[in-house]
Amino acid sequence: MSSFIFLSSLTLFLTLQPCLILASPKLVTQNYTPGLVSKACERSAHKEFCVRVLNSYPPSKQTSLRELATIALKVTSNGATATSEFIEQLANKTSSNSKLEPSLQQSLTKCIKAYQDAIGWIDNSIIALISTVDYGVDRYLKNAIALIDTCNASVKAQTGKALEVSHKNRNVRQLCSNALSVYRVFIISE
Repeated sequence: MSSFIFLSSLTLFLTLQPCLILASPKLVTQNYTPGLVSKACERSAHKEFCVRVLNSYPPSKQTSLRELATIALKVTSNGATATSEFIEQLANKTSSNSKLEPSLQQSLTKCIKAYQDAIGWIDNSIIALISTVDYGVDRYLKNAIALIDTCNASVKAQTGKALEVSHKNRNVRQLCSNALSVYRVFIISE
């Protein structure tokens, strides 16, 4: 029972820590320079998308590169979670439909597993970054991207709703790529 309480407390702390970091007045103004979001996104293959996503979060306008990397990772985790939920709903809706192609059901099942693992890697990267054990972030995000690519390869030959999954995969992959780019800019600037 005491281990359950400890793990629950640890989970709650790790979940809330980025919010506490972003809410701290001391940290919000630390290392702030105009155009920091543009600098953070300068190495992104999807620079405009990166800037637009980061600028859509008010704390990103007055923050440090580390905090921008944390924001990018949280946005990526949220996007991956939403896509995973979409795929699960699609699989649940269509699994009761007798007209569902077995290959589509198999593809959706692969995607569900891939996204569960990808979200784990993304969340591990957040924990690594906020706990200042930065060395794993790059590897964790690359693993997440590979899993998203696995899902996309699985649905690529499919039609109908699988096209929506493919589109959502592309968006999450871009979020991962942006988070990786922002993280790399942060590491170089350290």
